[in-house]
Amino acid sequence: MPGALARFHRRFNPRACVIVETELWPNLIHSCYQNKVPVLVANARLSARSAKGYQRFSSLTRTMLDKLTVIAAQNAVDGERFLSLGLAEEKLQVTGSIKFDIEIDHSKTELGNQLRSHWGQRPVWAAASTHDDEHRQIIAVHQALLKVFPTLMLVLVPRHPEQFAVAGDQAEAAGLNVCRRSSGDIPDATTQVFVGIH
Repeated sequence: MPGALARFHRRFNPRACVIVETELWPNLIHSCYQNKVPVLVANARLSARSAKGYQRFSSLTRTMLDKLTVIAAQNAVDGERFLSLGLAEEKLQVTGSIKFDIEIDHSKTELGNQLRSHWGQRPVWAAASTHDDEHRQIIAVHQALLKVFPTLMLVLVPRHPEQFAVAGDQAEAAGLNVCRRSSGDIPDATTQVFVGIH
């Protein structure tokens, strides 16, 4: 709503607006433009179907695209769709996908290989970014899975650092052999639950 956006700009005075993927709201973009706030659309994608929908309102779409600072498209095909809707060529950059076109730091891969060598070639499953109320449920599921897969290891990675100890304590209270990354422990072939950190 224009009134809410005007109040937002007055209160927070943002320096930039970054829209991830393609949530293009004309009022938001217009408000940023009026307040001289640059708008970047990062990791932008635009399916043929969505482009057809925008094309139905070509005048509104072109006006909105004119007010954007830059679109960083996932690929050339998406970029071409934005251009066909009226985006100025100098506002388009094809950057790839921030979700998939990444290179993992070699040191992280090495660390992963080292950890894997300690616990051996056995089945492993992970529950990551978990919340406090989920740990007990995950531990209960793991206990049930251990009856079918006795060598199975759970890598449990709580979302918040203050939950690392809680998750580890809950797994130990359930009678499981726990290894805690936060303590510098290294899992081995007997570890049933490895409590990791982000």
